[in-house]
Amino acid sequence: MLHLYLLELQNQQQDQIATEQRQRRRRKMYEVMEGPDSKKKKVREAIEAEKEERRRRKQKQIDRLNHELNTESYKRMISRFEQVFNLNLSEFMSQLMSDSDGRYHTHLANLCTRLDFNGYLTSSIKE
Repeated sequence: MLHLYLLELQNQQQDQIATEQRQRRRRKMYEVMEGPDSKKKKVREAIEAEKEERRRRKQKQIDRLNHELNTESYKRMISRFEQVFNLNLSEFMSQLMSDSDGRYHTHLANLCTRLDFNGYLTSSIKE
């Protein structure tokens, strides 16, 4: 978890640096656009260079994310989250269903029906 937090913090710092660089380049482009027409070609080239740089940064982030998502530790973490969530959901629904059997708990029975509209939860609880 700490590794993911540090990775997110690093990504935020890189995004901030990239934003500052982009703002500097845009200021330069606007300064050039106010000049003579001969500089418009340079502006177009600068815009294309900025687009290419952005595409490169995005691809780098995608590659880093894909690498992180394919690690065994990430897969184990997600699997564990799924197990804990399913266990807690199963316990919650069992408790809710048992409490809904009372005479004045029709609202709980209605809630159980709405939460388990397709029967998936009750079938997973019985297993």
